[in-house]
Amino acid sequence: MSLLIRSMITSSYGARAAWAVPKRAFSVASVRREESKPSSLLKTILHGSGEEEGDEHGHEVHENQVLNYIYEIQRADVKPEYAEQYRELVASVYPQLEESYAQSHAMGNYEVVVGGLGGFYHIWRHEGYKGFDAALKQQKTCPIYTKFLSTALPMLQRRQNYLSQAFSFKKPELTSGDDGCVYEMRTYHLHPGNLLEWERSWLKGLEARRVYAEPKGAWFSRVGKLHTVFHVWKYDSMEERARIREAAWQAKAWSTTVNETAHFVHKQTSEILRPF
Repeated sequence: MSLLIRSMITSSYGARAAWAVPKRAFSVASVRREESKPSSLLKTILHGSGEEEGDEHGHEVHENQVLNYIYEIQRADVKPEYAEQYRELVASVYPQLEESYAQSHAMGNYEVVVGGLGGFYHIWRHEGYKGFDAALKQQKTCPIYTKFLSTALPMLQRRQNYLSQAFSFKKPELTSGDDGCVYEMRTYHLHPGNLLEWERSWLKGLEARRVYAEPKGAWFSRVGKLHTVFHVWKYDSMEERARIREAAWQAKAWSTTVNETAHFVHKQTSEILRPF
């Protein structure tokens, strides 16, 4: 986050600078102080304040910031007749791929059971863009990957991926293998330029929501389809999900947040996933 905030917000998020030059006389130093305010806000929302490192949440923020993880969220749409075969292939090959990667970790594999049926999500954590580059380079010569790709491609209708960064409020905690629970992937497509405002408003209600449940992962896209936010929630069952969501709506802070953030979103989806 070392770029000038004016350049960063304009080019990365499509937003206009959120401050105006005051009419009073000013010095270069005063301009720098003014520009540091939105920069500090950006860093706080995406990386945490740095003042919380004495507690568990602060430790998680610090870890995310220092290691600079990049999360690759892959989506594969599989032909119906190949769903079981594809699931078995991934379960067999991905652990081998993970062992061969020095800077990448397979966080979880999920099949959509409600929503876009035939869809599969695979989430990888890379140690920064350097880790992603290393994995990409290795795939060109890795016999495990080339065999997997040649076997999998005839089964696929479509595939896409996003390179994403985790929000500061929660270190992603995902599951490998079926744990008997259901996971909800909520995907938000924001209007360009609204990421900071949306997340700042959403964080106000998160503390109220955490009384009932908290997300297991939350990311925003950096490469791929931009202005996209992913949240993953975990529940023991669909019945528990319904009960928790109903209870959370009774908390004014949460219902207010949902209403406030709705106009930042032009499209959203909810899918129920099963890990494998």
